[in-house]
Amino acid sequence: MRPFLPLAIIPAMVCLAQAPAPYSPEDRALLWKEAMITHDGMAYKYIVHTFPTRAEAEAFAAKPYLTRKNTRGQVFDLRYVEIPMALRSRIASLGKGILSEPLAYGGSWLMVELQDRNQRMLDRSTDVDKWLATYAATCLPTAQALRTDPELVARGVLNWLRTPADLNKALDSGAIKPAQLDMPTSSGAPLVYLAVIRKDPEFLEALLSHGASTEAPGDRGPLSVAVALQNTELIRILLAHKANPNGLPDNPAPILVAAANGDGAMMRTLLAAGADILATRRERDVFPIQNCLLYYLPDHDDALYGWARQEMEAALEKTRTVAWSAWIEQGGRRQPIQDGAVVTLKKAPFRIVMRKGPRHGFRIFTTEDTALAARMKEVPFRRTLLDFARIGAAGPDSTWLGVSDLTMKEGVLNYSATTQELAYSSDPERNRGVKRSVVKGKEEFTYEVTEFLFDDRDPKEVPIKAYAGPGLVMAAGLLPDLGRGADLYKPAVFRITFKP
Repeated sequence: MRPFLPLAIIPAMVCLAQAPAPYSPEDRALLWKEAMITHDGMAYKYIVHTFPTRAEAEAFAAKPYLTRKNTRGQVFDLRYVEIPMALRSRIASLGKGILSEPLAYGGSWLMVELQDRNQRMLDRSTDVDKWLATYAATCLPTAQALRTDPELVARGVLNWLRTPADLNKALDSGAIKPAQLDMPTSSGAPLVYLAVIRKDPEFLEALLSHGASTEAPGDRGPLSVAVALQNTELIRILLAHKANPNGLPDNPAPILVAAANGDGAMMRTLLAAGADILATRRERDVFPIQNCLLYYLPDHDDALYGWARQEMEAALEKTRTVAWSAWIEQGGRRQPIQDGAVVTLKKAPFRIVMRKGPRHGFRIFTTEDTALAARMKEVPFRRTLLDFARIGAAGPDSTWLGVSDLTMKEGVLNYSATTQELAYSSDPERNRGVKRSVVKGKEEFTYEVTEFLFDDRDPKEVPIKAYAGPGLVMAAGLLPDLGRGADLYKPAVFRITFKP
């Protein structure tokens, strides 16, 4: 089998080959049949960048997206089957604006960036001779290889299997061996994946019974695809044949797909099969962002959200990394931050002291509105509050605490936080903001507060000693390192009052 081009001819990828010699009728028919079965029905617009060294390629990849966007490269807009074999699978798996890993050839390096994809078929209007002359040399195996290479011959048999009877006939005749059932077909997908896409439980059962893997590599894992299709029969068959309930690496976990469908029953089925409810997905977008299960749940189903949150909290507890404690400290006296607590302070600077596990974040939300305690129990509000763009604390070089309003905008309650998440700097040169220290053998993070910052008032900055408001309502808690959508772990809502 020849899945990739030899390095010596990879430079041909940046200029479409032209093969002037006509093909014999037999070769023409064989190559066109291979092209038709290879094509996935999509066209891809992409840019090819070339660099003399790997270091330059990696430096280019590290540049901001908008900078890269203005960098010239060779642009191609080709059907899947028209993409050279050395690039095809790489391009098909890319997200928009995402660069491939560097590809070495000769003394140079090549990178590919996807711009767009859309449906575009090969059809009867295509000039076959012109198409073969343009693309066959770099996009298809040779006709001789298709006839004589044992793996390509077997792949040619796999391409046309559709039913259990077809499969049995091919195996009984020796045209293919059971060990070859996981080979990619010409389209790049293995038969198990295609059986799932075609929603064919009988063919899927036959393949698995003959030894095909539930985890044969493809663009997406078969179980994730079956969950996306919400096909319970396919899912039952895959799990019965020991499919990994967490899916394949670099693919969306099945339980995240079920969450996106709002399918609580399927989420429970996958959990019973051993799925990890703490699974995350790193979305490949302009800026890669990690998302957790709660992010994918529909906005309207509070009951499902509440159940999933409880399951995630129970799973987090088992990791033994999420325990936290916090205090408000003033004048050497510490008062614990606990749900429902009332902390009384003098009108003087104070500290927020935290103990937490590594990796996880810690958030403080502050307002004068006593409605925060009730609102914190509402899923829509908590989702808004915990959006990564709305964070109600301060950075490591600050000594202020943001105090934001709870306001109704177009019927939606909004927390207008404009500050940053509490950051945990280990830089000894920073003498303000969050500090690390070790107290009685335990690492603590201390944040010094000397003034309040109001979003919609004048003046915005109010020293604590000049504060004349009714007191503060605060919500605090550990934010697990699960990415976008994560909810506070055992949050505490409490009040701070000030002595006259």
